[in-house]
Amino acid sequence: MIYFGVQAILGFLLFEWAYARNKKHRDGDEDRDGKFPSFRRLDAAKWSRWKFYPTALLLMPTRLFLAFICFLLLALLSTVLTCCRDFKKLGPLKSGPRKGCIKLVFKFFSSLLLIIFGFRTTITKKEIDYAEYLGPDYKAEHKEAKTTSTIVCNHVSWVDGLVLIKTILPAFAPKEELSGVPLVSHMLNALDSIYMPRGGTPEGRTKAIECIRNR
Repeated sequence: MIYFGVQAILGFLLFEWAYARNKKHRDGDEDRDGKFPSFRRLDAAKWSRWKFYPTALLLMPTRLFLAFICFLLLALLSTVLTCCRDFKKLGPLKSGPRKGCIKLVFKFFSSLLLIIFGFRTTITKKEIDYAEYLGPDYKAEHKEAKTTSTIVCNHVSWVDGLVLIKTILPAFAPKEELSGVPLVSHMLNALDSIYMPRGGTPEGRTKAIECIRNR
């Protein structure tokens, strides 16, 4: 009973803190949101405190604890699987047993984390007509690609990365400052990440282009 009582109090406080920090998504400021339509939270109008309270009071602290354990295990396994590898000199890992283990570990933990936080994912393939851009006979000359070279998508929440890892396990493009963060850098290296400078200066953009060309 003490555990459930403490969990309910912590869950309530954590939820209220998070809900207050997300007020900008619910305040209806059209002058601001209209300028950034791609980042608008379309589901914010349906948010309601009473819908969040049951899960917050009963599960939130436990979920956070389990997620922390999963993250720590993933970081430690990534460190072990990438040990003795100088990624700056040798680049990403090639196909092999170690690469296969990394794929299994990341897919397992990403799936487990999504379950812990109550998310379910599905893949739907849609047929799109590109005749306007590729010509009327593009399907006859089209060759099905085994993998997609580049995926550009909005990073709306922390769930995005987990879903991408579970479904296609891509290499990410994190900011270069993360290359020196303990544990985190090992996970990013295991995913063949390309560290990108995020500066808006001409020098920063030139350096970013060089990073891509070198890969």
